[in-house]
Amino acid sequence: MDQPSYERTPDASNVFLQLETVPTDHELPAYKPYTQPPAFSTHQRSVEAPGPSRPSHSPYGSNRGPLMRALVGPVRRPWFSWLTGLAMFIVLIYELIKSNMLAGYFIETNPFNIMVGPGFSVLVNLGAKFTPCIRPLPNFTSTTPFSDCFRPNASCTLEELCAFGGFANGVANQSFRFIIPIFLHAGIVHYVINMLTHLRLGADLERALGVPRYMVLYLASGIWGVILSSILSQSMSASMGCSGALFGLIGYMFVDVIVNWKIIPNPVKELMKLFVSTIISLALGLLPGLDNFAHMGRFLLFFFFFLCMLFTLS
Repeated sequence: MDQPSYERTPDASNVFLQLETVPTDHELPAYKPYTQPPAFSTHQRSVEAPGPSRPSHSPYGSNRGPLMRALVGPVRRPWFSWLTGLAMFIVLIYELIKSNMLAGYFIETNPFNIMVGPGFSVLVNLGAKFTPCIRPLPNFTSTTPFSDCFRPNASCTLEELCAFGGFANGVANQSFRFIIPIFLHAGIVHYVINMLTHLRLGADLERALGVPRYMVLYLASGIWGVILSSILSQSMSASMGCSGALFGLIGYMFVDVIVNWKIIPNPVKELMKLFVSTIISLALGLLPGLDNFAHMGRFLLFFFFFLCMLFTLS
């Protein structure tokens, strides 16, 4: 058995004094038990604490300086996730108020919106992804009529439905709808479902990557998903929500698990969690107001992008 070593002093009698004043077990600082790091927050590595204390576990990069941690992580508080979640809640309240102003109800009941929120025309008017508002289509002009616009038996033109000052020169060109739908939701249920992932899985990833990198990843995946959806989805479908951006994060995490397979404590478990999250999200994408083209577009883009980058670096 290894014997404890003590530093020699010029006076041998001091050695006994030092041995007598060593703290007893109950005086030692309490050891904080190891808890498994949050899943999907990039790979974790074990580091030895200085001295004879037991090993502790810290996120990769925790030894960086304050400035580098702020830029590339890890960070303690996921400010972007918290603030965007709050912003989306405020936007949801505004959606309900606007719905009451335009349609006379806070929640559409005829037909009933299972997401518990405004109707189709109100959501398009507020900035949802609606391809005829974004780019010219063969069967749509600025004066194309729409029935049941906001209220039963009411009609409006495409330009009135798309709002935001109409179209320049009568041609659909509302490219800002590539961004706005990320912060809109089809209703209260839609918002709650997305926040379960946004404030857990997304927040963990932000802690690992830092705010700037996570913000770029989040917004880039969200915008690309809307672009792909506007190209591939049906022209009369409207969609919104941050779930597509979250799919981009899941695509990144799949690659992260593959890259750090030998570092993650239980990679098979983490991979199965991601598969289950993907399947559930795709099933929810079949509901009104959600768009699997946006979901899969963001997922595949970032999965293959980071996978290609991995092989390039290798």
